[in-house]
Amino acid sequence: MKIGSGRFGRIPCMAAALVAMAAVGACGSGGLGGGGSPPDAPTNVSIKNGDQHVMVSWNSEPGINYWIFCATDPSITLDNWTTLPNPVSRIDATSPQMVTGLTNGLSYSCIVNGRHDKDKGGDASPAVTAMTRPAGAEWVAEAPWSNGNVNGIAFGNKNLVAVGDGGGLWYSTDNVTWTPVSVTTNNLNAVTYGNGRFVAVGDGGTVVTSTDGLSWSADTPHTTANLYAVQAFGSRYVAAGAGGTLIHNGDGTDWDVIDVGTTENLYGLAANTDTGVMIVVGARGTMRSTTDTLTWTTVAAPTSADLRSVAYGNGRFAVVGAGGVQLSSADGATWAQAPALTASTLNNVTYNANIVGGITYSTRFVAVGDDGVALYSDDGLAWGLTNGGTTASLRGVVFGLSRYKAVGTGGVTTASY
Repeated sequence: MKIGSGRFGRIPCMAAALVAMAAVGACGSGGLGGGGSPPDAPTNVSIKNGDQHVMVSWNSEPGINYWIFCATDPSITLDNWTTLPNPVSRIDATSPQMVTGLTNGLSYSCIVNGRHDKDKGGDASPAVTAMTRPAGAEWVAEAPWSNGNVNGIAFGNKNLVAVGDGGGLWYSTDNVTWTPVSVTTNNLNAVTYGNGRFVAVGDGGTVVTSTDGLSWSADTPHTTANLYAVQAFGSRYVAAGAGGTLIHNGDGTDWDVIDVGTTENLYGLAANTDTGVMIVVGARGTMRSTTDTLTWTTVAAPTSADLRSVAYGNGRFAVVGAGGVQLSSADGATWAQAPALTASTLNNVTYNANIVGGITYSTRFVAVGDDGVALYSDDGLAWGLTNGGTTASLRGVVFGLSRYKAVGTGGVTTASY
């Protein structure tokens, strides 16, 4: 039921309840301000599609408070938006504004209007429309924060940590501003988050850990081999590297060397926490599996290509590697190879199963590699090929803070929303 026809941004009382109980004045009262002409409709309003969100932008003017209204009907107006399918709104919006909590595969139309303080709102902009879709297929380059190679990236505890050559280590709470951290001068090759801490590994057996991404300490790994991968597994961490080196620990500081029966370089680790199976992959088709990190079993791979990375999600392991190789397995024991979509080496694969702000984003595998290639898959079996927003080599990828973030040579960074 609509109460009154005056404009608190032309929002009926029912709509104000939808706007997080933003009824700071009675509907139809014209607001609480001192009168005067309401602002003109915002100009240059645009919209970009995203994964369960849209990004709305407009020309902002000082002293104006902006509101956004969206629904899955292009006939949206200030008067009817609450009556349309899937109405959402944002108050005190700033351009660009991410409108989250949407459903993928639907076409959302949004309008924007403004007001002076709590005075009555002005006319709305024309509607702009975009269809939400899973991230991973469309990428854009972002401003780099380093000129050196960035080799890995991880997300945990609402923070991002990236690592690179020369001891490069960076921390971000917003995916925009990155703070450099100094803990070592050795190349750092990989980083993970689990059991309440970040763990990064690198050349010369370097292992550094942090609970917050800012304060780091060095561990004693009992190896001088270069380490290329690290992963949490139950209460333990496992790291793997050159010459078949594999180390594990149970307390975050004391590491033991484990014999996995190979001298091939080991590049990737992943675990199925439901079944308690961990897989390590490496050069010339090397694969090993374990359920306790102590005893490792040889696994037959359907290829002799270098296997660079492995991830687990949606009931399946996915492996990528040299020459665009793609492998998959439901149990970690029997593997199938898919036709390669690219000849470029794929360096890293991740699976997104993050919940951000109470929103479960679309779950899918994403892989990145040389020449800026990127692949995406919802099931680890059927893959799509795209460009990762660059022609540089992409070395690491993760989902965090509502987007996939890929990093690589020369400090290149790209994102998929």
